[in-house]
Amino acid sequence: MASAESGKEDAPVGPVAGTTAQFVNLSSVIDYSKVSVLNADSKCSNLKSVLKSEAGAVLASDPDVDHQLLVFIPFMEAVKLHGVCFTALTTSSTDAKASGPKNVKLFNGGSSLDFDGAASNPATQAVRHPHPTPPPGGCTALM
Repeated sequence: MASAESGKEDAPVGPVAGTTAQFVNLSSVIDYSKVSVLNADSKCSNLKSVLKSEAGAVLASDPDVDHQLLVFIPFMEAVKLHGVCFTALTTSSTDAKASGPKNVKLFNGGSSLDFDGAASNPATQAVRHPHPTPPPGGCTALM
């Protein structure tokens, strides 16, 4: 959830739980040719499919390495992020197979960021998701 600085807006989405502001989907300002992810399970969808919300697209970490992902999403213009949404793999938040990020760190301008850099540099914003497994479409407002 965010707003584009240039005034270009997609259809309103939201509000994020706990807010009253309307947000826009930023899919039209993502530079899909430059998105990347580190530590993704090769059996899962590619990041572009996930960001475009294509049917059945799933992004998961490689279970043979660890449960962290480092996702790079560049925008073609300045944006202000007000919230983030993650969708769990199942519709039941009590399902043992439901999964989603518990901790999210956001970094500004980190095209060359790696796992060591993410661990040693302070995040622009750190978010702990309020639910161990986010409900479908679970949104978290950034404060």
